[in-house]
Amino acid sequence: MSTSAPSTVQVGEVTLTQVLDAVGPLGACNDLYPDVPLERWDAYRPIYPDLFAGDTWRLPVACTVMRGHGRTVLVDAGVGPAGWADLDLEQEALLPGGLPAGIDTVFFTHLHVDHVGWLAEPLLYADARIFVHADALAYALEHSPVKWLPGRLRTLLDEGRVNTVATGDALLPGVRVVAYPGHYPGHLGLDVEGRALLIGDAAPHPALLDQCGWHFRFDHDAPLASATRAALVAEVADTDTLVVCGHYPGSGIGRVVRRDGVIEWEEAR
Repeated sequence: MSTSAPSTVQVGEVTLTQVLDAVGPLGACNDLYPDVPLERWDAYRPIYPDLFAGDTWRLPVACTVMRGHGRTVLVDAGVGPAGWADLDLEQEALLPGGLPAGIDTVFFTHLHVDHVGWLAEPLLYADARIFVHADALAYALEHSPVKWLPGRLRTLLDEGRVNTVATGDALLPGVRVVAYPGHYPGHLGLDVEGRALLIGDAAPHPALLDQCGWHFRFDHDAPLASATRAALVAEVADTDTLVVCGHYPGSGIGRVVRRDGVIEWEEAR
């Protein structure tokens, strides 16, 4: 995915544009998935070559800009300014230059470090309303390891700019909030007109769509996250539904298919 030519798809009345913020090694696969031997990853290396650097997971971090019905929504806020996140990524501080003017809404699927980074810039979304699940907000205020985040959230709360949302709420006409529990308290996604799903980190590596039971170290409730992935695969496999994830290769916009006994995510063309 290129920052100079971000991928865009039209879904009914809504335009979705993926904007890359950063990419780089997150960590060793057998450390991030401690119950999964390294050799189990070998089947997925040829399917997702851009996501591997030796035995490490090479993680893209992209955000989605959603435009429609007179609104401009940023879904998640990337890694943010250099130095804010304790992540050793190859490229940083790319996202602001790829964002359109006039973002009026920032929707958070959850509040992990690689999804909140540009919230650290108070002037970047000076007029935007913030939407997040109440459980995610409460957890981040009390337990976030991102040192600056609780204070920033409290400032936004004091300014009256934070709105809590729950499953079934309409963010825009035709854009509905959906629950993908397990990865983080109050973890959410978005259903766009029944034709595209923004899944947050429900399955942060596409191999998890095939191996729903693999436990990711950063899943808050690993068994629940696995059940969520299994339900997601049952819903979208071999359908026309677009599945959008900021950690997937290429544009991060694609479909889930069964191929030779393997559940794969393939980029939409």
